[in-house]
Amino acid sequence: MKTITRFADLCWEGLTLQHISDKRIVIPYLLFIAMTLLFELFLLVLIGITSFIFYIHGYQPSLGYIVSGPAVLCMFLLTIPILKAVLKQRKIAH
Repeated sequence: MKTITRFADLCWEGLTLQHISDKRIVIPYLLFIAMTLLFELFLLVLIGITSFIFYIHGYQPSLGYIVSGPAVLCMFLLTIPILKAVLKQRKIAH
């Protein structure tokens, strides 16, 4: 259990750039995370609209489509704390 906890801590440190201070790395990473957040939001809206259309027309989507909704939602919910942590640690306004 200790190994899994250590691995999770290392992953979080890597995702939030805790040991990186070079702005040539941090700023593009922030842009990447922001674009990821926008793309995931777009996918969530697209899944919501297509689900509504499927419901209206009585179409039964495949299992892959059904699984993709919660998967994108989980990715979206994980991207938000990463972006907040990087912004909080880096204070780009310096």
